[in-house]
This record gives sequence, structure tokens and C-alpha cells, in this order.
Amino acid sequence: ALSERDELEEFQQAAQRRYAELIQDASEAELGQLESELSSTLETFAPGVGVDLSWDTENVIDIQMPQADIKLEVDDFVSEVEHAGHGSQRAFIISLLQNLAIHSEEMGSTGEDEGDHDPSLILGIEEPELYQHPNRQRHLMSILSSFDDQGIAGTASSVQVVYSTHSPLMVSMKRFDDIRSLSKIEAAEDLPKHTQVKQSSLETVARQMESVFDANEGTFTGESTRARLEPVMTPWVNEGFFSDVVVLVEGLEDRSALLGRASARDIDLSSQGVAVLPCNGKTKISRPAVIFEQLGRSVYVVFDSDHDDESEAVINKRLLRLVDTEEEDWPSGVYEHHACFQENLTECIRTSLGPDFYDDALRDACDKYGYHKQSRGAKNPTVMSSVFETAKEDDRSVSKIDEIIDQVLTMT
Repeated sequence: ALSERDELEEFQQAAQRRYAELIQDASEAELGQLESELSSTLETFAPGVGVDLSWDTENVIDIQMPQADIKLEVDDFVSEVEHAGHGSQRAFIISLLQNLAIHSEEMGSTGEDEGDHDPSLILGIEEPELYQHPNRQRHLMSILSSFDDQGIAGTASSVQVVYSTHSPLMVSMKRFDDIRSLSKIEAAEDLPKHTQVKQSSLETVARQMESVFDANEGTFTGESTRARLEPVMTPWVNEGFFSDVVVLVEGLEDRSALLGRASARDIDLSSQGVAVLPCNGKTKISRPAVIFEQLGRSVYVVFDSDHDDESEAVINKRLLRLVDTEEEDWPSGVYEHHACFQENLTECIRTSLGPDFYDDALRDACDKYGYHKQSRGAKNPTVMSSVFETAKEDDRSVSKIDEIIDQVLTMT
């Protein structure tokens, strides 16, 4: 903005003229004498050749823009940026990026020429989430996404933003096609591991969904696929991008049951690289499952057959096609890549432990942890762990839940 001011341009032109005058007035005699001496010497070596000297005073004056002396003030203490804490440094970078994004948007809205010849820009950041609170991580992601969408007006018409991250807040299921999953895999014997890159796309997911729904090609589009991912866009689901094994379940009660049973068996699924993710219903399981598989994750699907509802048979067959197994209306059992129950997982647990025992154990656990409604307590893994601990003391078990956990652990 400073370099474009008319006053500075006029100042530079005036300085250039004055400079040329000073040089011409002060040194014309000296330059003429040097020209004569050089010509005389050159004549002895090359007869008929002379030297013509003149000053080149065009475009000599270049007004440099001042450098901003940047300091950060933290708790009334002012220091250089490099001496501030890492969190403050990265917050300052975020502020610069946000200011740049706002400036770009304002320039674009005024209709100014953004420059057909602006260079392309690749902005690379390693782990931008470090030292940042969750809300700032989300904010930074939105800023970087805006550059990717609109470029940087007056600087770059095409911007590609590349960053590495370990934060589920810096990725989005909605933009899964932007993600590149990098993992180390075994190479040939006696050779080091090499990096494998996995990715997915809207079109490949759409074609896969047509197979799951047994629909004609073209039934699903990339944009409809993206729109249908909205209900499952949660930080929980995003954890799947960073896991080795993704277990997709219908809801919070199913998640709590699996985590609670694993805890009662002294198994920490997270430490094994396993993420148990609720999808808000079994109709929303298929798309995340396809995406995670294409990105190189092992996927295990758990759903209820709901055999008391005839309309559920169609959905059950779709999920069986998803896991590439034989279709049937009311599947039940624990298998290599999926598990399903005639009614639902909660009823399976209740039946296995005994209805009265389960109800009493759940009520005691809810009282212990301050839940007035058992339906809410059942959605808490700690409450369910307490239920299974009580069952363990009474020598009761839930074999199907144990089978699911054991099968999932073989996939890690």
C-alpha cells in the first residue's frame, strides 16, 4: 500500500532528476579528462579506436520501503517475536494470515484487477495446530481454506495450501477429498520402509455408494455425496483419519458399550490405534466407511438389524454389500469386518447379563456417577464400564461384545 502512494513516486522522480544534475555538474571535467587519457592509451594499441564516457544516471534512485520493526507485548512485557512463546508466535502468524485473507476479500469485492499474471503460490505449514487452543485451530483451518478457495488478491491468483497435521480439528469429513494420508509401510526385505500416500475423491465415493445401494451409474454425484456427509461431521468422526482401525457404530450407547467393556477388560482401545465412532444412525455409516477404507484405514462396522421393522431389511442389505458379504434381511452375529444384532446392541447386553441384573447394575452405576436418567448414563463409557465390572464380579459376561473387541484387535 505504501509503495503505491503518488507522493512517493513523485519524490523518487524528483530525487532522480536532482541526482542526475549533481553528477553532471560535479564530475563533467573529471570524466572528460579520463576519456581523453583512455583514448590516448587505447590509440597506441588499436589505432583509430577511441573511448566515449558518459554517466548513466537513469533509474539509479530506488526508494526502499521501510521494514516494520515487529515486537509482541505479552502481559506488559515487550520483546522481539522470536523471543515470545511459541503459542504467541503462532497466534501472530494466524493474525497475519487473517489480515491477508480480509485484505484479499476486500480487493476482490471492489472489482480491482487481481492480476492475470499473478504467480501461483504454495503455502506450506508443518503442524499449524501446535500451541493453539481448539477454537484457534478451527479458525486457522477456515482461514487456510479461504486462501485455497479464493487466492490472495494482488499477490497470487492461484494458491495451494499444504499442511501436515495430527489434529482432528484441522481436517474435515466435508473436505475429505483434500486429505492425503501418509503412512510408512514395509518395503522389500532388508530395505527401509517407504511412505505410502492414500487419497479419496467425491467421484470414487459416489461410484462405491451406487454399488452399496445397488443403483445405476450416475444415481449418485460428487456434490450429493458431500452434502450427505454433513450429519456425520464431528470431531469424533475426524479422529478416524488418524486411527489404524475405525469402528463405526450407530450411536453413543453402542460406543459406550464397546469402550466400557474394553475398559472392564483392561483394554485401552485408543492406545491400540482403534477409534470407535458414532455415526448418528446406521443409514449414515456407509459413506464414512468407504472414505476411511480408501484412505487406508481398516474399518469394522457394527449395526442393529431391527428385525421388528420391515423397512430395515433394505438398509441391512446395503450394509452387508458394504462389507462384501452375503445379503439377508435380518443378519446377526460377529464376523471378520462387521457385527450385527437381531434387535440392538443394548438389548443383546441386557439379555446376556439378565434383564433384572442389567437394570440394577445400570441404575447403581447411574446413581454413582450422578445420572438421573439411565438412558443418558448408558451413553457414558465410564458408567458402562462400571456395569461390566459389576457383571465381572458376579461371573457374568457378554460373549458377543468380547468377540467384537477381539476381532477388532486382530486388525491393528
